[in-house]
Amino acid sequence: MKITSATDGDRTAILELHRASIRGLCAPSYSDEEIAAWTDPLLPERYPVNVPDRPMLVAKDERDGRLLGFSIGGDCEVLALYIHPGEIGRGVGRRLLESMEEFVCRPDCRQLELKATLNAVSFYEKHGYRVGERVWHEL
Repeated sequence: MKITSATDGDRTAILELHRASIRGLCAPSYSDEEIAAWTDPLLPERYPVNVPDRPMLVAKDERDGRLLGFSIGGDCEVLALYIHPGEIGRGVGRRLLESMEEFVCRPDCRQLELKATLNAVSFYEKHGYRVGERVWHEL
């Protein structure tokens, strides 16, 4: 697996993976209506490729270039991390999380924050994060 910065050429694959991840991994924790509200408005041009203050990393299979996952970062924050459902348990999420943490952690960051989907809370806890405030994200 190779982790690199996302490019314009990755946008369509990112969109397809994003939808597959939500539909495949988040469905047990969210209603069909919530999944549709989450996935229907997704468009390739909305992904922050080449945006300086929003690093976007992709994990690709080195053999065939297939997208395995992606992550988006912000100011001392992991904004998103999605893995293809067929790649769960293979270290893709861990590698993307570690890589994004390196990107977004600056000397002035006192703590790194993220908002996790309900199905991903245990993943983040396993990697040292603690549950804080629970919030609803309006779609």
